[in-house]
Amino acid sequence: MHWTLIAALILSLAGACNGDPPAGPPTNDGSSATNSDLVVLGTNDGADGATTPLEPIDAPLDEWTWVPFDNARCGNGAPTGIGVNLTDRSDDVFVYFQGGGACWDVNSCFVLNAAVNIESGYGPSRFANEVVLGAAGFDRDESRNPMRDMNYVFIPYCTGDFHAGDKVTTYAALGQSRDVHHVGGANVQRFLARLQPTFADAPRVFVSGSSAGGYAAQLNFHRFAAAFPEAEVHALSDCGPLVQPHAGRFGDWKQAWSLQTPEDCIQCDDGLPQWHDYLTQNYPTSRFGLLAYDADQVVHTYWAYPVGNSFVEAFRAFADNHIEPAANAEAFVLASTQHVMLGGLTTTQAPNGTTLSGWIDGWVTGTDWTTIRP
Repeated sequence: MHWTLIAALILSLAGACNGDPPAGPPTNDGSSATNSDLVVLGTNDGADGATTPLEPIDAPLDEWTWVPFDNARCGNGAPTGIGVNLTDRSDDVFVYFQGGGACWDVNSCFVLNAAVNIESGYGPSRFANEVVLGAAGFDRDESRNPMRDMNYVFIPYCTGDFHAGDKVTTYAALGQSRDVHHVGGANVQRFLARLQPTFADAPRVFVSGSSAGGYAAQLNFHRFAAAFPEAEVHALSDCGPLVQPHAGRFGDWKQAWSLQTPEDCIQCDDGLPQWHDYLTQNYPTSRFGLLAYDADQVVHTYWAYPVGNSFVEAFRAFADNHIEPAANAEAFVLASTQHVMLGGLTTTQAPNGTTLSGWIDGWVTGTDWTTIRP
């Protein structure tokens, strides 16, 4: 698959609903999903938020609210924020990282436009029409949605770094110098300064995301575990397998983004499989779930694997050597070249009859949860 096709595909998958058109999935009444009743809170006080908790978020229940952060930045340097949908149905929290590609050089950032929103930014107007908010995983009336009674947090993607960097990188692009704020990891730390006091009594925090957001759920897991030390914290990655990239691509990312590894994970500098092992070994009471297609063409291309079955082989080796041995990691794997699965929450089913919604319910509850592979 050519890079230009991948870039177009990533843009269409920014909402992380497999098969949904870019205009957004239909809602129950057949209309396009929009957020016309969006509430926008006032900006925060501009404090750094890295270690000092700020005031809890106060927002209407059971509707989406945009929360701006003056100290969080998109790739273009403009401020961004998060979306919340609070509820009194439970104290549990479901955090979802938006996907949408990645970029690390002039070609990927400015020629192929392989990462969403790094030039346009992401603010309240974009959030007001965010398609992913109409997906089944955010539907409180869908009985098959295991997250229906949770508080929702939506973290938009506009930094091109899997939400995990902390570097402003200057690219010599199209005859001019252009800065990209690859500061997704720093943004997450600032978001947590508001989320921690907002959900101080949360018994369970579920961190998830699709595509680039699926990687974010894992690469930022240590931050959530530190912010919620009294809670159960679990991760579900939708098509973000921590397979080692090919041809030095991991090193390119570390250089461009200053990829932020956990302080106590020296081995995380060596590769993504080592990062997976660190998570499962250092957080033994947490559950790490993976949704994946074994021949995922999007990951195959971004990971720089050559044409053929090389990525399939690498994925299977990763599952054999890193998922299967871990008592707290399981995967729901289908044989396909497709990418992102959560959009089919209520329709996807494995060949053995296990439904995706039922498997994710097992991840939520910790019961009847086991790996399914071709």
